[in-house]
Amino acid sequence: TASVPVGSSVPATAAFSDPGTHDTHTATLSWGDASTTTATVTEAAGNGSAAGSHAYSASGTYTVTATLLDDDGGSTTATRTVVVNGPPVVDAVGPYVGVEGKPTKLGATAVDPAGDPLGISWPFTWIGSPGTSCTATGTTTPR
Repeated sequence: TASVPVGSSVPATAAFSDPGTHDTHTATLSWGDASTTTATVTEAAGNGSAAGSHAYSASGTYTVTATLLDDDGGSTTATRTVVVNGPPVVDAVGPYVGVEGKPTKLGATAVDPAGDPLGISWPFTWIGSPGTSCTATGTTTPR
């Protein structure tokens, strides 16, 4: 099982061997998201590979199926699973206004479509009156 980010190109290659050394082959790749492409077949003397690539537009778990056909009507399939992980969705809620010397409560929500653990980090800088500034290192809250 491979894990890839949404929108990245996912390569697929399936090697094959056919005792019919003079057979020719065609192949398709079904990507598990209702799309199918014709694979590029490279072959010589009964050995070869079928290859292609695809970019997923949504997170999820997909089954990629490679189907190989020869000119005598023979066929075979192979499958692999791809996990596509989308970016987390974050809302920092704000805007926030603070008073020097007084605590300011910060709140946020963060959701990862694949259920990966997330952390919240609050780096911030306060800038005061002209000629003065105060910088804080922030807070990190593991989730």
